[in-house]
Amino acid sequence: MSLATNAVLYWALAVVAVLSATAFAAQRARLDAWTMYLAGMAGLGGALLLGWLFAALAGQGAQEESGARSALGAFTGAAAFGWLVIRLRGGEFLRYADAAVPGIALGYAVYRIGCFVNGCCSGIPTELAWGVTFARGTEAFDIQLAAGLIDANAAQTVPAHPTQWYHAGAAMLTLLALTRIDAARPGRRLAFALIAYGVARFLIEFFRANTFPVWGALDLNQILCLAMIAVGALLWMSGARGANALREGAA
Repeated sequence: MSLATNAVLYWALAVVAVLSATAFAAQRARLDAWTMYLAGMAGLGGALLLGWLFAALAGQGAQEESGARSALGAFTGAAAFGWLVIRLRGGEFLRYADAAVPGIALGYAVYRIGCFVNGCCSGIPTELAWGVTFARGTEAFDIQLAAGLIDANAAQTVPAHPTQWYHAGAAMLTLLALTRIDAARPGRRLAFALIAYGVARFLIEFFRANTFPVWGALDLNQILCLAMIAVGALLWMSGARGANALREGAA
């Protein structure tokens, strides 16, 4: 089985994990599971569309050639298309989003394992003990070859940061944290997920290979992460103010 086939398998498993986990979470939250499923399918289409578009705008040509898509663009597309379906079906977006984000974190972890198998989204060279190498034919190999770090006859890359595993680990930690957040306050889990992903992705980008700085040392992904963190913080604070207002009213 080729690397690309293995990666597609993992990405397909990620989709199944998200759709299954979010539909189950909707039932537990007493939401309409069919609405959640439809939002998930629409979100998948939005993720593919905006993920491809964002990768093109960000200049990620190597990733386009390997069939990879921008995760940030995919999240934006999934959120926009999912929101539209939920609104059309008369649902409360924040309640559905809160139910969905743990499943999305799980699916994202599986997706990043697929990235590792495929050798895409790799890190910069490192001498740390956990550095990993990638075989010929992977995107990581092509990036290091273009950078002059290896020659065309090399059997594998020099050790690099396993950024795919950094992403997967951050996603699983986020998932564990989300299960401890009170879901009774709409938007609370979504806010935490936005902040957690934004911070983790912002930091991991410093260890990513083949990035394209657009503002000082920051690339477009990091700038969008700052916006994501800001939106998450505003959503978290607005929820806290709403809860305080309810308590004061009850008093």
